[in-house]
Amino acid sequence: MSDLNDMRRLFADYSCGEISAEQLQALEAALRDDVELRREFIEYMNVDSALGDLAALPKAEVAEIEALEREGISGTQINGESVLSPWSFVEFVRTYRVVAMTGAVAAMLLLTTILWFADSDANIERLAA
Repeated sequence: MSDLNDMRRLFADYSCGEISAEQLQALEAALRDDVELRREFIEYMNVDSALGDLAALPKAEVAEIEALEREGISGTQINGESVLSPWSFVEFVRTYRVVAMTGAVAAMLLLTTILWFADSDANIERLAA
């Protein structure tokens, strides 16, 4: 169990940017070898990111959201204005990342296809000459 606690300390050091080169190598090796540890790391980083997003909210907005949650009211309307709750904001960011990555992959595939056919046309012209 101490190994998992040691790994979690490495997760924390990594997320804070305070990990040494040796620790980073140890973490990378452990993540390559253990599927469950990779899942644990991803979950840790997701929670860390969500907490960072929540911490970035103004204190007044956090207090209003907490008050609305205690009253059982949705946090989508505060003072008559539509706002994203911290969790829907996290979902928005995740969706944006997925869309951005999908677009990047599609663009790379398109570029690869164009270059493939352009190179094929050049080879055909060289063979015909």
